[in-house]
Amino acid sequence: MLDPARLRHAYDLRGRVGLDLVPDDFRRLGRAIARRLRAEDGRALVVAHDGRLSSPELAQALVADVLAGGVDVLDIGLAPSPLAYFAERHLGAGGAAIVTASHNPADWNGLKLVLGGAVVFGEQ
Repeated sequence: MLDPARLRHAYDLRGRVGLDLVPDDFRRLGRAIARRLRAEDGRALVVAHDGRLSSPELAQALVADVLAGGVDVLDIGLAPSPLAYFAERHLGAGGAAIVTASHNPADWNGLKLVLGGAVVFGEQ
C-alpha cells in the first residue's frame, strides 16, 4: 500500500508493484491531482506511461479518477518522460503525470508528476 514517506524520492514516487503500489493507489493519486488542478485553474493533465507491463493498468487507474474529479486528461500513451513534459507546455496543460520507475527493476513502477511547471514529490 501507498506509504509516501517510504516511497517518495527527490523527483518521483516509486515502489514494487503489488507490494508497495497497487492500482487503488493510483486512483487515490488521481483524485488528489484532480483536486489540486481544479483548485489552481482546472487545466487538463497530460498522462504518459513507460513500457513496463504494469504501466498501462496503473495509468488507466490514474486517468479514471482524474476524469472523475472533473479534470480533462490528454493521454499520450506510451511515451518517454521528456515528451510528456513537452506536451504539457505545448498543449497548455496544467500538469503532466508519467507512470514509470525510470531505471529501477521491471517489477517496480511509480509516478513522475509536474503541476504548474514544478516537480511534485521530494519534500511535498
